[in-house]
Amino acid sequence: MLPQSLQNDPEYHAACLQRERHAEAIERLKHKKGRINVLFFVISASYWKFESVYQKMSKSKRYNPIILVCPQCDRGEEHKQEQLQSCFDFYKTRGYNVINSYDKQTGNYIDVRTLSPDIIFYTNPYEGLIDARYYISNFSDVLTCYANYAFLNNDEKWAASLPLHKSVWKYFCEYDFTRHYNTVGTKLYYDNRVVVGYPMYDCFANQNVASDSDWKQQTSTKKRIIYAPHHTIETDGWIHYSTFLSTGEMMAAFRDKYKGQVQFAFKPHPLLKTKLYKTPGWGKEKTDAYYAAWARAENSTIVENEYVDLFKSSDALIHDCGSFLVEYLYVHKPVMHLNTGQIKEELNDEAKEAYRAHYLMNEPKDIESFITEVVLKGKDTKRAEREAVYKKLLIPPHHRLVADNILDEIDRELSHGLQRIYYNTKRVICQAFKM
Repeated sequence: MLPQSLQNDPEYHAACLQRERHAEAIERLKHKKGRINVLFFVISASYWKFESVYQKMSKSKRYNPIILVCPQCDRGEEHKQEQLQSCFDFYKTRGYNVINSYDKQTGNYIDVRTLSPDIIFYTNPYEGLIDARYYISNFSDVLTCYANYAFLNNDEKWAASLPLHKSVWKYFCEYDFTRHYNTVGTKLYYDNRVVVGYPMYDCFANQNVASDSDWKQQTSTKKRIIYAPHHTIETDGWIHYSTFLSTGEMMAAFRDKYKGQVQFAFKPHPLLKTKLYKTPGWGKEKTDAYYAAWARAENSTIVENEYVDLFKSSDALIHDCGSFLVEYLYVHKPVMHLNTGQIKEELNDEAKEAYRAHYLMNEPKDIESFITEVVLKGKDTKRAEREAVYKKLLIPPHHRLVADNILDEIDRELSHGLQRIYYNTKRVICQAFKM
């Protein structure tokens, strides 16, 4: 007998029916001739975490991967059109099989059904962020997949329990975080979750020499430090990571002070600028001048797109972000968190371990000490602690690439999983409706 809360939960019943539709989609694919069409719905290159999956599929005879650049709808029409074009250009210049969902000549958006999708990968879970015509509710008869665009590091249940998380065929997880949300009677919400590791692991595990194109050429050898401020400067948000209002100008001063020894890369969260425009004491003019100074200085630059090569070619990171708490540990280099204090209460157990492996700013002088002692002099006393966290949390299951884990799971289900999925689905649906 289901708990009363689930008997009256339309999302639960929708998930039950969705499992059956997935079984039917698998049955159709068993009889398909030719390659399986896999669409990656992308709204911004900054959310792109499926590089290794895409590349592995592109070399396969079984899959036909396509990147579809979709409209981002939360920041106005002008930004939407700019983002569509810049995102398309990003993938096109790198040789991807990419399609822009918007046709400038006709003013129309593409009908996804004309691309005959068999599998759709979502790169962001939020309804209202992507245009409604591309949201998962329109593709209930298609096998859908998702992996977190940022390493899940907080204890907020909703962060992994949105409608898309519950509806996708496969929710590929970096670790087993369902125990954080263990609610009686909600097993169905989690039966689509498969622990494969964090997809960005593959990019950092790649031994190719990192490009240093993000850095300006210098006349002398300098250490490379990334400064990455988060966007949560407002006081009424649900997370409070950002220290920018108290440390942003300080970091600019350090940039100028150490211009003979250090070059900096300013890597702001994409939402920071628009929030600063609306912040008392900042506004558009001051914000634009601040950003321009980072772009103009001889020992600094701004990086606003993907950041794998940036991380790999750097010597250290100073930040107050969430996902970077974990992601920078992949490159085995010193990292400082601009500690807000409150962030510790908002992290889950895994993220707290990564947080403790950081150098922490308790007062402004700690930043300068990190620059001079840790980065310039090499007194990296946190190295062993970071490596311990890396080995415990960040190596994917089976010690394999994440793309291998994902493709193996998909191949296994498409080849052998039909009967198991079908009968398990029937059992769950019967349980849901015999109340």
